[in-house]
Amino acid sequence: RPLRVGTPCAGFEAPIFALRALGVKNFEHTFAMDIGAHAAVFGNNLKQALKGEGVHTRQAWLGPREGDLLKIPLNQVPSVDILVAGPPCPPWSALG
Repeated sequence: RPLRVGTPCAGFEAPIFALRALGVKNFEHTFAMDIGAHAAVFGNNLKQALKGEGVHTRQAWLGPREGDLLKIPLNQVPSVDILVAGPPCPPWSALG
């Protein structure tokens, strides 16, 4: 099965670019979540680009309305093999 990767608060999704740069091909972007509006635009565009390469993003909570991880029930977050988070995230940091 593909390596399952989750990226909460990863903004511009550096972990996904790192996997690709390392030549890892058999992975699934299992979930992404980010509250930032800029991250939502970037994440949705990346999702479409990855789909063209055969990489599936299973679940995405992006933007101010959906991406607040403090409001997402834990039982809705899929399990992953690798979790790469990118704090500070707005719920915890005044730096945003």
